[in-house]
Amino acid sequence: MKPMWTIKANAVGLYRSILLLLKYENIIEKFHHLKQIAMFTPQYITDNKGNKLSVVLPIKEYEKLIEELEDLADVRLYDEAKALNEGSISFDEYVKQRNKNKDV
Repeated sequence: MKPMWTIKANAVGLYRSILLLLKYENIIEKFHHLKQIAMFTPQYITDNKGNKLSVVLPIKEYEKLIEELEDLADVRLYDEAKALNEGSISFDEYVKQRNKNKDV
């Protein structure tokens, strides 16, 4: 049987390895994010004085921005509804009530 201090030393070593791995993964994630930003270079339409008037985006970037804005709007609506502290009903109950109101 191994002494207790050996087991603790191994646990500390494992913990440090996990922390280094998480730190490494975080760095890789940030690198990929920066790489995506660097690949995205908007073009600007300017007036005669060089003032930016409009931006030209690749269609994929535009669609991605629109999707992210829609997701953000959904989150905000959810947060607002949650803050009302009103009761909730199941989807099936909602459909029943809606159909009942249509018949009226």
